[in-house]
Amino acid sequence: AEVFEHVWDVPAENLSEAKPEHYVPNGGTAMHDALGYTIQKLYDTATPDDHDTAYLIYVISDGDTNSDKSFAPDVLKEMVDGCQATGRWTFTMMGCPESLKKLAKQTGIPLANMAGWKNAVDVDVKNAFDNQKLRSSKYLRGRASGAMCTSNYASDNSLEFADFTKEAPEILPEEVATQEVEA
Repeated sequence: AEVFEHVWDVPAENLSEAKPEHYVPNGGTAMHDALGYTIQKLYDTATPDDHDTAYLIYVISDGDTNSDKSFAPDVLKEMVDGCQATGRWTFTMMGCPESLKKLAKQTGIPLANMAGWKNAVDVDVKNAFDNQKLRSSKYLRGRASGAMCTSNYASDNSLEFADFTKEAPEILPEEVATQEVEA
């Protein structure tokens, strides 16, 4: 319900693996505040004017936003739209399937960059993160070939979000590399 930083701008080798006890849900989700805070922080500390820099913002939630205090939906949408207009920002979300269409309208994140998942059953969690890993690989291959953003991170159908509760497909690395990623 409150936005706070765990770490920022720390070399990967200095990080430790998050453990289940690090996750302490409290029933509140300030998703708009967290996303708005992250965008502001990146603009303040990164190099947003460097045209060789691209940003991937990945939101994972098990519920709907319900305790925002700092970023109204229209303000957040304007921020996201402005970032996406540069052609160097990709926003994606893995969340509660029932709220994704509403969140796409509120935030401006393309529906095809969103995926539904559930965390009540271990196999659903495994499938969600296997699918996320596959789609991250697709994104990173696109970045390696010069693409700066994508509007189909999670789904190849621009009108639908992906269902990450399903078992991840077996896709060969060369097939992942040929999927659409915007330059």
